[in-house]
Amino acid sequence: MNYNEYLDKSYMKLSDNMEVCREPFNRLEQERVTNKEVLNKVLGLTEENNYRVILNESLTETQFKRGFPNTVKFIEFIIGDVKYSITKNKVYTGKNTYLKLSKQITKFFDQLNSGWEYTSSVDKSLYFDSIKELGINSTNYECYVSSLIDSVKPKNICISTNIYDMLTSSTDSSYSSCYNMSSGEFFNGNLAYIRDSFTVITFVYGDDIHRKVGRSWAYIFPDKFKLALPGKPYGSIYSMEYRIIRKYIERSISDWNGVKPYWKVDKKLYYEDHMYSHGKCTVYFDHGNVMVAYDKRQTDSEPPFLEFALARCLVCGDVTDNPERGCCRYCDDRGNWCECCQSSFTGVEYSHPGGGQLCADCYVEYFKTCEDCGDIHNADYSYYVEGHGYICEYCYSRNYSNCVDCNEIYHQNDLHYIYSEDHYVCNCCLDNYSTCDDCNKFFDREELVQHEIEYLCPECYDYVTESVET
Repeated sequence: MNYNEYLDKSYMKLSDNMEVCREPFNRLEQERVTNKEVLNKVLGLTEENNYRVILNESLTETQFKRGFPNTVKFIEFIIGDVKYSITKNKVYTGKNTYLKLSKQITKFFDQLNSGWEYTSSVDKSLYFDSIKELGINSTNYECYVSSLIDSVKPKNICISTNIYDMLTSSTDSSYSSCYNMSSGEFFNGNLAYIRDSFTVITFVYGDDIHRKVGRSWAYIFPDKFKLALPGKPYGSIYSMEYRIIRKYIERSISDWNGVKPYWKVDKKLYYEDHMYSHGKCTVYFDHGNVMVAYDKRQTDSEPPFLEFALARCLVCGDVTDNPERGCCRYCDDRGNWCECCQSSFTGVEYSHPGGGQLCADCYVEYFKTCEDCGDIHNADYSYYVEGHGYICEYCYSRNYSNCVDCNEIYHQNDLHYIYSEDHYVCNCCLDNYSTCDDCNKFFDREELVQHEIEYLCPECYDYVTESVET
């Protein structure tokens, strides 16, 4: 995909969520190209590489084990005494055979009845120690499982000023934040970052570069030999990956200025109100625990002042401090009204079952479209059927049943009636049954009786034998 295709992809993504106009979008892109010209040159970001640099460095097995010892112990507790590789996501079952480690972890958690049910306090302590190591801000069970699985999947590291990457900083990702395109209360922060001269997005991803696993912003000042990184990245981006990103930026600044690197880092720095501006308007700036790096032979340790830009309304094109929905406050008033969350919105709308409109976020979270009848229903009264999608309660009761043998749900057209048992089974479980050669109905094999070369159900057998005697 060349960069012009990324521009079209970015515009279409915006159009799906708001009433964006092409002219303000083009102007925003031109500001990105102009204002980040020096920054792009320093980092090696060009149109040819889609304004991205993919770092070839990744965590080795030794680095992971050294950096996350308790997480490694917890993984070993899960998989047992077998040979494995965390960075390759493999559990070896033979010389040339293996299972995916992430799937083994998922299987382990699926087998737990509810929450953490361990037999020893050591196991629980490993759980909490692993949470602390991975930098997870919650002890939530599902949150930990997701982060643990992310940690064992191979990841790539990217530094970018690509407009698509910046617009979707928290959209189509394994996490969410206030910069989410459709629901973020500070989505316009993305637009502000695109307009300034010092912000890049850094993120990690797996197989698909368009789906971020973890991300953070970086504020870079090559002429001042300084950079700042928020102390709280989002998603599964860990301290050692953060260090790889920081080291690349430091080397790039030193090389650009033709000096040897002598960088020092101040961690957990608190940014006071006088140290940045506009952070309370368009941009949400996490001013606590900021990491600042500087070249100690070229500059002082004073943190760089962050002059955040304002956003540009993608409807009328005016500069605005409105934090939400990609538009200014005037254009924001022209949006629709969501009957569920009781707030205005722009972009795609859905019909509320009780009348009125739904915003995209409320539809995704609280409602489902029935794949059989096509109507929107409350998610609490919808059922997910493998191979069919979400089914409403009425269609479910009318068209679906469970296989008595495996207890999975199937459409009635995919089930077979077992005459002798008076129940239905699926195609897979049908292998346990056979048909009577006379009436062609399904029976348990043990109930069929051989008569000459045929196998008959008890009723047909009695009829045949009585006819022969007569």
